[in-house]
This record gives sequence, C-alpha cells and structure tokens, in this order.
Amino acid sequence: MGLSEVPDDYIYFVETNVSYNKLSPFIQQDLRYEVQIDPTGAPIEANLTVNEVNTYAPGKGLPGYPEGYYDGGRWNPELRRVEQWKTYYGGYSRLYPPPGAKLIAAVGFDDGPDLSQEEQRTLVGGYVGITSGESRQLRFKWLPNVSVSRLGEYRLFVQRQPGAPEHSLTVLARLPQGFSAKNISPLPISVDDDTVTWHTVLDKDQIFSFKLYSGGRNIITQSTVLSTTQAKVPEPVPTLTQTIQSTETFQIAPAPPSLPGRVPVPKRLIIPAIEVDAPIINVGIEPSGIMASPDNAAIVGWYEFGPRPGESSNAILAGHVDWKGKIGVFSNLDQLKVGDKIEIQSSPGVSVQFVVESLEQYSTDNAPLEEIFGGTPKATLTLITCGGSYDAIRQEYNDRLIIKARLDDR
Repeated sequence: MGLSEVPDDYIYFVETNVSYNKLSPFIQQDLRYEVQIDPTGAPIEANLTVNEVNTYAPGKGLPGYPEGYYDGGRWNPELRRVEQWKTYYGGYSRLYPPPGAKLIAAVGFDDGPDLSQEEQRTLVGGYVGITSGESRQLRFKWLPNVSVSRLGEYRLFVQRQPGAPEHSLTVLARLPQGFSAKNISPLPISVDDDTVTWHTVLDKDQIFSFKLYSGGRNIITQSTVLSTTQAKVPEPVPTLTQTIQSTETFQIAPAPPSLPGRVPVPKRLIIPAIEVDAPIINVGIEPSGIMASPDNAAIVGWYEFGPRPGESSNAILAGHVDWKGKIGVFSNLDQLKVGDKIEIQSSPGVSVQFVVESLEQYSTDNAPLEEIFGGTPKATLTLITCGGSYDAIRQEYNDRLIIKARLDDR
C-alpha cells in the first residue's frame, strides 16, 4: 500500500475491500477532519468523521460490471457460509493516524473497532456494511503526538488511496487562543477568529499548511520562544470518554498490547556534577507565544507540549540562573562537562539517564532556534538557561546557555 513517511500531521483513510475501484462507485464518501493546534504548530487533538452513503438503485448499474456485482454478502461464522443480499455493499475501512498517535475512540463499525500494526504504525478499522439508500457515519478521535518540522508552522499531509474514487474532504484547523494564521496554503474557504477551513476533493495527495502569528510576529521569533515569562498553561486534553450530543458515548478502543506506553511525566531533575536535585513542573506557552519558565528560582520547567524525556525527539527543560534576588537552580549549569550524567525521575526508583554531549552559548538575538528547539531522530534532552552579562536596560541576560544530552541506554 505504501505509507508515506512525512513529518508533522498525517491521515490516511483506506477501504481494504478488493473490488474494481477499491470502493464501490456507488458508495459516496465524505471526510471531515478537525484538529486543535498548539502554539508551536503541533496538533494536540484530532477528530475524523467519515460519512458513507450507498447511492445504488436497482437497475441503475454501470456498463462493464459483471452480473452479481451489486449483490453483496458477508461470512456468517455460525452457519459457516456467506450470506448474500441484494444491493448490499460491505468492506473494511481503516484509518492510519500519525506514527505514535494515541487512539481515544472509534465508533460506527458493525462489530466494533479492530487494532493492528503495519509498517510500525498502529491502525484502527472495522467492517462496514450498508444497503441501497443507507448511510453510515464513522468517527475517530486520537492524540496525534507528533513534533513539528518547523516551529510555528502547521502542516497536514492527507494521503489518497491509489485507485479509489474521488471524494469530498473538509479540514478545520482550530488555532490556539490569541493566534492568527498567515501564509495559508492552499487557499481556504474561510478564516475566522480561531479556525482555518478548507474544502476540497481528495483526488490526489493533499498538503495543507499555515504559519502562526501572535501580535504580528511568528512564534519562531526569539522574543516569543526564549523569554522566561511565566506561561498560562492551556486547557487540558479532554478525558478518554467523550459524550456526543449528550446522548451517545464514544466507544473506547483498547490500546494494542504490542505498543509500549508513553514515558512517564518527568518530576525531578538530578545532576550530581553540579549538585542539582530539583522538582520539575509542566509549563506551556502563553497566548502571546512566550515559552514559560517556572515562577520559582528552585524549580525546573518541562515544556509539556513536546516529548517527555526519554521519548524520541527533543525534550526541553528550562530553569533560572537567578530570579528575584535568589540563586537559580541552573546557576552552575555552565560548569557541566561533556560526559556528565543527568537523571530525570518520574517517581522514586523510576528514571531515565542522559549523558551531556555539548555545551553552547548563543547571543539571545542570534540563537539558532530550530537547532535548539527542533525535533531530533533520537531521544535528546535540552537544558536552557540564561548566560553572559545582564543588561539592566532590557532587564535580561544577553546570552542563552544550551546543554544537549543524549539518552544513556547502556
């Protein structure tokens, strides 16, 4: 089938029943994808709704199709035979979300959802059978758990199934509070205060993208990413059980046993070489786009919208050199050496170990942001604090000290 390897957000909805066009030419299919974006451009919650209608009417077949093509059936395991019905169409529909996505719910299948893996990806699917004039709605909900390839830019790749008929596709991207979208591609049908909406035909692979701006600036600017102002943590992701129109509850799909769970949330940072043993709290980004650091000299902040320390890609921790006249937890961070050990604890006795690989100090105005904050192919830990001299007029340090460490998996 050939799954595309692309960064950022991704969906691929396929019909796996074997027929002339993969999906019966009389099955009308419409896709509606809704996604919530965080201030970095990463998708944090996704919903896909698929509406299917069997438009076939008896006697209205297409030339060239064999006799009996419009009669469908399904294997009955109890009677051990195929039962056939006039104008019935049945097939297996499957959704491929991004690699690493956490499935929350899947409803609308005849027998409930099935989970499996293909090319190291989890997919969810099931059997859907509909007769002439009947319609069916499938709904999926998941947490994408992807990193962005470019900070402050949302990108979505929708893969089209080869050989399948064209069908309608609507994409609604919900913006984070206080942000606007610019450089939108392709041209959307509407842009309001918090949503970018596209409507198109999925006749080929489609790519949708835009850049996030707050106060006229893209989030990738130094002032929005490197500030140490305390952030307002966004609303938490909804719980696993969701109610639809107050009458129908999502069916919770169990996680596949072959997939490991996420690394636990970090709770404590220990660096023996500089005698650091400090609590870690979750921090986010203000509506203005400013990444937070803790409102306390002795606490370390973990950027909760990125990977957890020990997961693939780049986990970010930030702390103060000093704060309101107090010595900060990272006051001696510049004394670290390559090879020093860093421990991240999630609970007593449960931790991951890192080894320092590099120490770099950059001018705040010229820091290589994508190198500092961007994704990495392997588990990486990045520690950030202030450095250089203090500018009393600007009331900030002139430099940023960046420590990069690799996972010690020995």
